[in-house]
Amino acid sequence: MRPGRHGGMSSGEFENILTRNSNFMAVRRAGSGDGYAGFYCAITGEFVLGINGGWLKEHSYMKNRRYGCECTPKGLCRTGAHGTLLVRGWRNVLWELVSRGRVKGTDQIHTILGTPDFRDSVEKLMQKAPTINPSPEWEYSSLRSA
Repeated sequence: MRPGRHGGMSSGEFENILTRNSNFMAVRRAGSGDGYAGFYCAITGEFVLGINGGWLKEHSYMKNRRYGCECTPKGLCRTGAHGTLLVRGWRNVLWELVSRGRVKGTDQIHTILGTPDFRDSVEKLMQKAPTINPSPEWEYSSLRSA
């Protein structure tokens, strides 16, 4: 079997994964049961991202498909990539949060996303902030002790 998780996931399980591996993120639920959930920065209270409630599919899709798009000229979009009302899948949300630096790249996230997607998300994070270095020796190389 390929590495990573495949298929759907409940929103509650996804919230638990994100809060365990996040950098100071809190979850606020709108309503009960299958309501929407919002992820917020626990320090500033800033809204980060929202997800649907209930069962989350693996990949994103458009709820209202467009008629006569590029992939299907004389019919409804076959791929689900063209239309309105985007429903985000858990894999796309997790990839985005890792690439923004909101979720830590732990072993659990690496296992869930799989090696190729995990590497891509970390690479995008480093492209956005190329100066991130846990031990920046070069900044202090000119300092001398007495």
